[in-house]
Amino acid sequence: MKKKLPKPEDGVKGGHQIDGIPVAGAELFQFLLDGPELRIKQKSSKDEQEKEFERLALLGASLVSLDAIKNFMLFTAKAHQVTFPQEYYREIFRLKGWKIQGANIYRKPWLVARYTVEVIYGRFTKDILMAIQLQNPYIIPGVRRFKHFQYLNEAGQSKLEQFIEEAVEVMKNSTTWYEFRVKMFEQYNVPYQMDLFN
Repeated sequence: MKKKLPKPEDGVKGGHQIDGIPVAGAELFQFLLDGPELRIKQKSSKDEQEKEFERLALLGASLVSLDAIKNFMLFTAKAHQVTFPQEYYREIFRLKGWKIQGANIYRKPWLVARYTVEVIYGRFTKDILMAIQLQNPYIIPGVRRFKHFQYLNEAGQSKLEQFIEEAVEVMKNSTTWYEFRVKMFEQYNVPYQMDLFN
């Protein structure tokens, strides 16, 4: 016999509880909607960020890399500014053979985000990339609350801009996406396995 689930409007009578406290259906619904946002707000204090850095160290980041993380990252996300130039996206589209509609590229395939993590953010140490991803979790599959670069401080932003410029330069000197990836691996040792592409 299947157990009948209570309806949200049943409230306390239906047995809904949050942290052991009975709540009405509307309150439960609001809690479920606000859940990820509340967790993000709770992580914003400096003490919480220090605990997160300590957790990273326990997960395998060495103390040296922990210092490197602190040297490149911010405790909270900064305001959004356009960081990746349109030229970067135009070159990806050209190398992939994708059609560009309009003067600027605003809507991009999801693969562009994956390529950006591999080609640009992958050039940071793995500890920094892991820290950025832990700091900026998915709120729903495929969507993060902030852009990764919003967690980079001035030194991290400077490195990011350098990585973007170098990638665009290599893209301009490549005719295919495969050729670009091979050149990035050879010139900058970008950490992806090239044997898969042969």
